[in-house]
Amino acid sequence: MEVYRQSSSHSPGWRHRVIHAGSYPESIVPKNHGATDKPIIFRAFAMTKRCSMGPMHPAERWQLITNSRNIYSLAIERDPGQSSWMVKYSTQKWTPSRASIFRTYKRGILTDADRNMYQYEPKSKRLLLNLGGETPARHVVLVPVRQTAFALGANCQLAGVHITHYVGTSISVSGDDSLVEDCLVTDSGHGIGVVGWNCRGVIIRRNTIIGALGNGIFLSDRPTQCVVEDNLALRCTLNPANEDCWVGSFKLNSASDTVFAHNVALEAGNPGTDGGHDGWGFWGDINVGRVMYVGNTCANNKYSGLYVEFGMDDTRAYFNTFIAMAVD
Repeated sequence: MEVYRQSSSHSPGWRHRVIHAGSYPESIVPKNHGATDKPIIFRAFAMTKRCSMGPMHPAERWQLITNSRNIYSLAIERDPGQSSWMVKYSTQKWTPSRASIFRTYKRGILTDADRNMYQYEPKSKRLLLNLGGETPARHVVLVPVRQTAFALGANCQLAGVHITHYVGTSISVSGDDSLVEDCLVTDSGHGIGVVGWNCRGVIIRRNTIIGALGNGIFLSDRPTQCVVEDNLALRCTLNPANEDCWVGSFKLNSASDTVFAHNVALEAGNPGTDGGHDGWGFWGDINVGRVMYVGNTCANNKYSGLYVEFGMDDTRAYFNTFIAMAVD
């Protein structure tokens, strides 16, 4: 069953239901927009149905590299950000190239001793993976290769799907009056993004983002009149590459007239990076106006729970709770 093939020729009011359990290694980009009274709907039959995930590479495609006991190679087009096997996660090896603040990093050289780590070689487009003496033939190894699961335009609705192992933003919304609700996003580059000049009226509610390498939920490029409510961001902004990336569990960059209500951000950040690069709970960045934070909760994040940056005009915060934060 291919979601993309069935959705490529839809029209306003078109509805797609994922009826059967299964994995759909696809990127869904509807060609048309919905209408105000006839939205385009993608809705899973039940939350237990996994709608999208990265591919499972056959064991015979992995090759033990020369002069190594534990390192296997696989040809892929881009850096996956992470890989997983047996519910274990491996991240790329990085070594400091400058030790002082702010530190910078370069790609490390994988050795037989680097258990559960990988190295990506951009020039040869090759992934090197060390499973600590285990071989890929004994496990299912998930390696993300696709950028986005769903890229939604105007008047689209997405609900109830489990999306996992995407390199970029798992769910991207760039049109007015769209809705993303009751979705689960795990182990991807970013969770849910609302991106588009003056994109208006998007609702992001009751979603769960777990294990995002970058932002959990973010708004950028001037979206307005949006509502972000009742979402959970757990272990986001992991930033395994130690990048100077400035990410948050809930972040907005150049947005206005938006409400963040009753969201929860827990255990964000990479303890090994310099302060400010990751681990933010709620972060309002430049060119932001008339934003309200109401009843949100942050706990055990590496950095600030709520950061209202200079230039955020008429921003209000009421009844928010911050527990065990490095910076409140």
